[in-house]
Amino acid sequence: MTHKVQTEYIVEVEYIIQISTTVLRELLTRWNESKQSFMFRENLVPLSLMDIHVGLRLRVGGEALNLEDDTEGLVNELFDGEEINVRSIMKKMTDEKFRMRENVDDFCMLYLLLSLVFYFPRSYKNFCSFPFRVLDNLDALHVYNWGVQFMNQLFPV
Repeated sequence: MTHKVQTEYIVEVEYIIQISTTVLRELLTRWNESKQSFMFRENLVPLSLMDIHVGLRLRVGGEALNLEDDTEGLVNELFDGEEINVRSIMKKMTDEKFRMRENVDDFCMLYLLLSLVFYFPRSYKNFCSFPFRVLDNLDALHVYNWGVQFMNQLFPV
């Protein structure tokens, strides 16, 4: 049985943001980029790793994850040389021939890849460097520190 993965809450994120759009707007207006903190009156409140863990339910302990390594893997092979982008992932997931395959893991890997796009956006359209090999073992996704990687995306060193 597959362990719960940190990206399982991607469906909930849209719902949470819809409910809290007023709060989200207020937080965005209070964000101080240079201090990487929120301003409340004269107080600075930094965004912490625990905030990421609680807010997005991303694991903050575990094995380090490098999003630039391991670009080969089973998910990459599913595209057989095609460009990998949001549109091609969604097309592959909705393709009747693909959905008729008996390997449910392939569909799950594509769903997770699509979910990861929202947590770890790229400045370019295609995913030429993405940790496809991380998705090869769905049962091991829980061992990575997704929250730390997300913080590193927000605040690069």
